[in-house]
Amino acid sequence: MTNRLLSPNERMTDAFDRASTLNFTTVARVRGSTSEAELRAALGSLEQRHPLLRAGIERKGKQTRFIADGGAPIPLFVRDGARDEVLAIATQTLAHRTWSDEGPRAELTYVRHGVQDFSLVLLLHHVVSDGSSGIFAMRDLLSFLGGEPLSSAPVASPGSLAILPKRHAGLWSYLRTLRLIVASSRGEKPRRLHAPEKAPVEQRVPVCVRIELDDLDTQHVAQRARRVGATVHGLLCAAMALSVQRQLAAPWAMQRVLSPVCLRRYLRARGAARADVADAVGCYVSSIETDHRVVNGGDLSLLAREVTTQLQRKKADGVPLLTAPVAGPLLTDRFERAPPGKLQKLAEEKLMLSTFSITNLGNLESQLDLHTQYGALTLDDIYFVAAGSVLGALGASVTTYRGRLTMAICGVEPLITRAQLNAMRTQVEALLHEFARGAEQAAE
Repeated sequence: MTNRLLSPNERMTDAFDRASTLNFTTVARVRGSTSEAELRAALGSLEQRHPLLRAGIERKGKQTRFIADGGAPIPLFVRDGARDEVLAIATQTLAHRTWSDEGPRAELTYVRHGVQDFSLVLLLHHVVSDGSSGIFAMRDLLSFLGGEPLSSAPVASPGSLAILPKRHAGLWSYLRTLRLIVASSRGEKPRRLHAPEKAPVEQRVPVCVRIELDDLDTQHVAQRARRVGATVHGLLCAAMALSVQRQLAAPWAMQRVLSPVCLRRYLRARGAARADVADAVGCYVSSIETDHRVVNGGDLSLLAREVTTQLQRKKADGVPLLTAPVAGPLLTDRFERAPPGKLQKLAEEKLMLSTFSITNLGNLESQLDLHTQYGALTLDDIYFVAAGSVLGALGASVTTYRGRLTMAICGVEPLITRAQLNAMRTQVEALLHEFARGAEQAAE
């Protein structure tokens, strides 16, 4: 790895991380046998292939850079536990913590369920990784663990600035970004599902619940979404918004939905992708905000189509090239030196006003080259959970693997209560099952 400055979105993440840790954790359930020694060897190969995971951070004035080989080896924790305990174990990893500037920014927990049955819980720091990168890291770890012929030679991760179009940060982009920021601050303030009390970050506890659709329901949801003019992502955003509206107990409210956008995938669709970072572990993500007037008990299909239309229009307008790449530095340069407490208050009350966020990685086999078999190891299930933070106290992460859709909804108590999360899980699940049944009936 070559020492380099943090890219704009990495700087933004690093700044807000001081107020509340930005972590996420990938969970894989595996059939087959392994050992602690084999896992340590596989982790060593993973570190060599993705050296950013062990990089240190050096701060000199306004310049912050990654330093190669700055950290100790990625730690491995070993424990016994049942399958139904793994989500709770993964959730615990999302708690606020201070990552050392020396690195590493990853850790692995090996949960043994039986002789031929285990789970891997891979925690990553968002400064060096995004959701797709978490899947890449787990995929490569399983490849090394299963004896697959995968090179441990370093994969370059130059940062998002290096893969963007050369003129993305010109004057025109700067002016467009300012207009976006002004437009976002005007109009009706979006409602959020926050408890009225304030809680210091040290007193906040991560909470996650999980929705799993079987392969038939997943297929029917996708088919019907296409028929109503929506994407699966638009449908999930709509279902989440309707469940939030029920918790708000108001006839209607303006909600703001934050949809992270994978810059690698976005640029590939625009014919401007760099092949050499396709499998790199790093933070290559931007975002799009959409605002919606959500009516309690409203029509799911109509709202899903509205979300989809807004997202498609903003993608076509190049908004992901303006948010994290340009707006990120504007925020960071102004506020990154603020004390953590002040930064937290500013972010939560003035800057980050989304009602919720949804990260959807799509089909992991087709989009991220995930396999079912790694040597003698069989990957039965994989998903990820993300920490609630100053960037949003309520969010969901979505994956589709082996034809089954998984949606993990995460929040932080006491801002979001466990009872509210459980209610939202029940409501979203019911909406999706009802939507899938509509596809079945149409096919009869």
